[in-house]
Amino acid sequence: ITWANSPTHSATGVAFDGSTEYGDTGYAPDDGTQDDHSYGVNVSGYSAGDGTTIGARTSSPNYYNCITEYSGDTYWSVNNASGFNFSGALTTGHYIANRDGSSTSNLYKDAVDVSTQDVASTGQSIYNYYLGAQNDSGSVTFLADCTIDFAHMGDSLTANEAQDLNDAITKYNQTVLAGTLDA
Repeated sequence: ITWANSPTHSATGVAFDGSTEYGDTGYAPDDGTQDDHSYGVNVSGYSAGDGTTIGARTSSPNYYNCITEYSGDTYWSVNNASGFNFSGALTTGHYIANRDGSSTSNLYKDAVDVSTQDVASTGQSIYNYYLGAQNDSGSVTFLADCTIDFAHMGDSLTANEAQDLNDAITKYNQTVLAGTLDA
């Protein structure tokens, strides 16, 4: 990850200021040929306000891949022309945006399926995922005031795999914070 404007790194994660700091993952959703993939973040802290925890967007044609808070609601999308609305702001938790390879997309929070949408993939963004912001066709937008302590991208997940990933991240973070991780 290439960090812009020196976000704060600590044992609890990477804290972004909501105005200038973000991380470029170097990975674009269209790097693969598959439409079935997932990505997500474990947000250990979030300040009220609009912002994106992880995101990539191609404006023309319009392809979204993001988990964003906007006007007090959470929007998310996996290879789609618009974001899906999940009522309620982003809060502390582990979010996974997932597409199963067909028309089903899910938003998981702490391994619970909080939103399911059935819509065919319209395409993948050609721009790199940003952490703490959205990469909108090469421009930095929707910078977030949040702390992210884990981020991931990969193939689509089943509900059981989402639970296993959530359990592993939770255990890892508890171990790091307890200071019991072996070097």
